[in-house]
Amino acid sequence: MVPTRPVAASPMKSLLPATPEGGGGRSNRGAMKSLSVIPSATAPRVSTALREPRHATITPLTKPPIKEKLTFLTNLKDVGVELRPPSPFDERAVEADYGPQLRPLMPENYHGTDALSRFWTMFQHHDTSFRSKRPRPGSPRTTYLSRLRQLARCPEPLGVIRKCNSPRVDLHHYEIGNELAAAMGESIALIPGIDSLNLASNRISDQAASDVIANLGASPTLGCLDMSNNLLNLHAATSLSAMITGSKTLVHINLEHNQLNNRAVTLLCDALKKNQTVTRLNLSENQFSTPGMLALASMLAENAKVEELYLSWNKIRGVGAQRLVEALGYHTSLRVLDLSWNSLNSCPNNSVAAALATSLTNNKVLVHLDISNNALDAIACGILAAALVANHTIVGLHMVGNQGVVDSRGFVRPQSTPIALQAQHKHCAIKHFELHQDNQDPNTSLDAWWPYVDRACWLCGRWSEHRFVWTPSHKLDAKAKVKLHLSIDDWTGDEMNRSNDMFVLYRMLPPGKTKYFITVETEMGPGADKKRQYVVLKDKRTARLLRAHGDEPLFGTLQHVNYIAMTRYEGANPCHATLPRPGANTIKVLKWDIKKSVFVSRYKESPSKAPVDTDALVAKAYAVDLKHSKVDRIVRDVDRRRELEAAGAIHYRAITHLYRKYCARGVRVAVDQVSVSLSGFNDFLSDCRLIDESSERCKASDMDNVFVAANLEVTEEAKQQDNPDRSLTRFEFLECVFRIAINKYCNCKPVECESPALALHRIMDEHLMPMVPPDPNDFRTRYLYKEEISDCFLEYVVLYMF
Repeated sequence: MVPTRPVAASPMKSLLPATPEGGGGRSNRGAMKSLSVIPSATAPRVSTALREPRHATITPLTKPPIKEKLTFLTNLKDVGVELRPPSPFDERAVEADYGPQLRPLMPENYHGTDALSRFWTMFQHHDTSFRSKRPRPGSPRTTYLSRLRQLARCPEPLGVIRKCNSPRVDLHHYEIGNELAAAMGESIALIPGIDSLNLASNRISDQAASDVIANLGASPTLGCLDMSNNLLNLHAATSLSAMITGSKTLVHINLEHNQLNNRAVTLLCDALKKNQTVTRLNLSENQFSTPGMLALASMLAENAKVEELYLSWNKIRGVGAQRLVEALGYHTSLRVLDLSWNSLNSCPNNSVAAALATSLTNNKVLVHLDISNNALDAIACGILAAALVANHTIVGLHMVGNQGVVDSRGFVRPQSTPIALQAQHKHCAIKHFELHQDNQDPNTSLDAWWPYVDRACWLCGRWSEHRFVWTPSHKLDAKAKVKLHLSIDDWTGDEMNRSNDMFVLYRMLPPGKTKYFITVETEMGPGADKKRQYVVLKDKRTARLLRAHGDEPLFGTLQHVNYIAMTRYEGANPCHATLPRPGANTIKVLKWDIKKSVFVSRYKESPSKAPVDTDALVAKAYAVDLKHSKVDRIVRDVDRRRELEAAGAIHYRAITHLYRKYCARGVRVAVDQVSVSLSGFNDFLSDCRLIDESSERCKASDMDNVFVAANLEVTEEAKQQDNPDRSLTRFEFLECVFRIAINKYCNCKPVECESPALALHRIMDEHLMPMVPPDPNDFRTRYLYKEEISDCFLEYVVLYMF
């Protein structure tokens, strides 16, 4: 039965489902019963004297103001107002919805999951916004959604930028087609601060790509454009040429696997002749011929800014190939060149190989060269091998698929055997290595490409430099030859250099295990045979040597050899003291450099960005500790407080050393925090002889008060910080030193120091300095950062990683 008395208005009543007409009162009575068991939802009891009439007028329910959770749905003033999300650009709407005060306009967010959620929210309410008559400023998302509404297409998330070192929009392999690409082109140019755009593998036609690139010309910050694996041709090249001419920020252009013909390549090269910003150009797998090659050669002759050029799979042959390689001779900036999978051996008399050999002899800039799978025969490989002997700048060289191989020292060895067909299918382009070097995202790696990498290349194969050192137990003859035999050299000896009483040799080693041993050859006399002595280092790791019948002249009686396990080198250039293709064990750098050692990561991991704690880092840490301490409550006078802070800056490094020392004393209060416990603080007082029972302010009880006062958290911000209550953090330890110095020399009778700064100087000189431990920076500089320690770490780095 439905109650006749009206139920008092309750906030919970608005949550009840609406009862349809004629549906009976049972469901409504059930809802009333469900409310009756909730104390907070029932109507409060009123006295009989103030009881309302039996048939009171039912007033409309009013929602209580909830100012903690204001949304555009719960805070509308007028029910008839059209429901739509408030625009951050609409100041009047913000004032009307959120009160009289004006809120600052927040910039749109285009990063991560928040941007994705914002995009779909705008998509859901776009119909309402589209019908609204209120003018709205243009934005990337609204422009994109309006364009898709005209095309009647479902959207892909626009503007969700991957937040790396520079913001980028990555939409590759979305297969979006022409219409979505055109819609995105109009909107992406409006995204502020966009640095990179990747629209690879999206089935974009030539005309649609032209429209996209034309719209991108308005972007003032675009630095990288990837339009690979599409259908670009002359129209897109025309728009891109205009963009290259007008852009001041464009650096990387990737047009791989398109349909660029001779006219398109000529337009691009003409624009690049006047450009001074583009450093990477990828034109692999296109459809240009000799006129396009001649345009590229002309561009290289006039452009001195291009550093990376990728031209694989382009049928480069004949006169065009010859002119192209001739332009490399005196180029001053080209660092990476990919000519793989072409036809460089198509001309008679090996004219292309001869021109390339001449250019490599004169070029002193090229570092990474890929001429694999060009059908170079043994004669052409011999021509290149003779030219590369004098070239010590090309570190990474690819010769797979030709009648020549690259040995462990970087020399090209012509082969008489024909090219193995299986070796031609195992291919990984050098672009992956170069892109990985530019990408600083730690989540990316080359593990997926590692099975297909050319291991003979020092760069792609991740070779590392190692310093082999042997000190003989007795003095050797001056004419004795000491050789190092490596398994990667098929055990052929490489003569070591004599340096005082030891022998040194720098060699490049691939990742993994490399076995080695040392031999000493001594001449017994005129006409006599040489005496060979085999040396296996006892302080190095050894492995069993697998012998074969007839190898006695090579190994003698050896049963074990040494080995070293190297990891993959992650830097850009592994050659520090070694030159590729050395003449007579040529050493490029004799002085050891910490930036080229195993300690190089210290520059990235250390807060000071240096191998030691710099003065700038110490000053910054002191400023942070002063900010968190209560020094303003200890010294009220401004001038005296400044003097104390200046004196503390002088002794701050010593105080931090004391703090580290006594953090290890006593029982740790927090497992995940470094702090000085009460027992460690008592050890500090005892060692420094700071307790004086005859003084007025330095008794043991006074020191306990100092410990408690330093732990006292006054402000709410300090109380919310993750700070252990019964131990001293670094700034609290600094505050304790200040308090003890003032109590000992300023608050005593008679007063021994006139200012807190003088008191700090005195307590440091008389009590604290004798107990300061050695500076860790001195240990690092004198003992740790040495070449011998670096070599030891490098040899056993694989064990340390596990």
